[in-house]
Parts: sequence; structure tokens; C-alpha cells
Amino acid sequence: MSVGESDKGAVSDREKWAADLRLRIMEFKLKKREQATRANETALRQKEFERTRWTNPLVVAILAAAIAGILNLIAVSVNDFMQRGIEAQKAESARILEMIKTDNTEQAATNLGFLLDTGLVANSELVGNIETYLETHPAPVLPAVGNSQLNCDFFNNIEDTNSTPLRGVKLPPTKKCMFRTSHGFPIPDPDCTPGAVHSEVTANILSDLQFRTACLRNRTSTPSDKAVTYSWYGLDRPKENVGAKMTCELDHLIPLGLGGSDTLENIWPQCGPLNVPMSERYFKLKDLVENFLTKQVKEGKMALVDAQKGIANDWPQYLEQARAPR
Repeated sequence: MSVGESDKGAVSDREKWAADLRLRIMEFKLKKREQATRANETALRQKEFERTRWTNPLVVAILAAAIAGILNLIAVSVNDFMQRGIEAQKAESARILEMIKTDNTEQAATNLGFLLDTGLVANSELVGNIETYLETHPAPVLPAVGNSQLNCDFFNNIEDTNSTPLRGVKLPPTKKCMFRTSHGFPIPDPDCTPGAVHSEVTANILSDLQFRTACLRNRTSTPSDKAVTYSWYGLDRPKENVGAKMTCELDHLIPLGLGGSDTLENIWPQCGPLNVPMSERYFKLKDLVENFLTKQVKEGKMALVDAQKGIANDWPQYLEQARAPR
């Protein structure tokens, strides 16, 4: 073989080798592209599965049934709660009507005080209306029990003058009394209304079945005496302050049911806010706190002195607990 022929053969081999290399590279690229296409198809199928899983008629039907069941359960629970509330309010109204079936206003006031003392009326609006009525209709006589009629002789040995303010103050005050706030609610000026307790009304007396706040109400100060506290705080006395129009209450800072006294150191005008349901007015919310603390003391869960100091210094601190369902 000549040199020329040998060179031609070598060139031919290189070309074949290069062509084969190019072919293999193309095959590799095609396979790589095919793998990428398969991966994309797999990802698309996965996404389609995820999408159709929640749009599958069977799945949708099961979810709809579950949601309907939950909503139905909620509706039944709400209706049951409302029905029990309605029945409780009907029962309280019936008790009130029974208690005021008398031609004697003092006896009616005494009977209403009995309902409050025994906790037979718990609706805050009804409690507030009864307390407002009792402020202007003191009751010296207790309701009849069985064949005997109780009276306030049980309290005759309690001296009206045995009142102890939680701090010494000069009344009438020499400066304008200023409301303070706690947890977003008004509390009285401690220089004007520090709170006061009746030193002879002990926890044992408060737990006695004969105890009635009606027998202590307005014994030390009259409604007119209490009304002067409006001017101390720079407020005008409301003209129509009864029923649904009630905006203020001359409140016992330490309630009589917790051994609070009826002196002016323990009285303050608790007003507002306006344009809210009656149950959300400040004096109604404080009623919840009073009922809660009274129950705590009677059940032995809180010392009387702690309840007295706590409500006098910062009554709103107990509101969340008082509102909690029990």
C-alpha cells in the first residue's frame, strides 16, 4: 500500500470515529432529554393527583357531610344553651312575681332582698333592677318561712357605727374626687371612697341562713345621703335612672354581702358606659364580680378579708374569672 493510500485510510478511520462519537453524544442528549421529560410527566401526574384528590366527588361528599355534622352539632349546642337560659330566666321571673304578690311594699322589698341573698336570681339585669329598687325601698322585715315570720332582730346587736374604712379619709372630701381605671374599667378615688367594712359582720354571719343584706341596707346612710357622692365626683345625678334607662348606680364598693358597710366611705357613683346593652354597663359587670367573690368566700375558697381588700382596691381584676362559665 502506498503512502497516499495509507493516509487516506487513516483519515477515513478518524472520520468514522468522529461520526460515531457525534452519534453517541446525540444519543446521550436524547436519553437525557427523555429522562427530563419523564420527570416532568411524573411531577405533573403528582400535581394532578393532589388536585383531583380534593375534587374527587367521594372526597367532597365526605368533607361536606363532616362539615354539616359539625355545624349541626354547634347549632344544637347553641340552641340548648339558649333554651336553658330562657328557662332559667322564666324561672327567675316567676320567683320575682311570686315574691311581690303583696300589698305591702316593705314586705315586697324584703322578699326581693331574700331572692338576692339566696342567689335565686342570678340574671345581672334583674339583679341590678332589684338592687336599684331596694336602694329607695328599704326593707326592715324578712319574708315568711313556713309558719313563722322572720325579722331583722338577728341584726339588732350589730351596731351601725362599727364601720372601719380600709384607710382614713376626710369626708366630705376637700378636693374633687377623680376616677381611676384598671383593666379598662373605672374604679373610685381611694381618697374619697377607700371602701369600708362592718367589723361585726363576720364570715360566719355572712354564711348564716338568716343573713339578709336588706336588714343592713340604708341603716347607716339614706339614699339622699348616698346621692351626695355624685357631686364629689363632679357628676350630675341622673334624672331617669331606672330600668332600661339606668346609667348609674350608687354602689357599695365592698358589697353588703361581703361585709361592706353602709357608710359613705363605701359608696361611689358607678356610671356608664352609654349605648351598650344593660348587661355590659359597669355596675352590672361589678355585680358579676360581687356574686363571684361572695360564692368564693362562702365555699371557703377565699378569705373574707382578701375578698374585701381585693374588690375595694381593684374590682376589675376578678372580672375575667367572674365571667368564666362554671
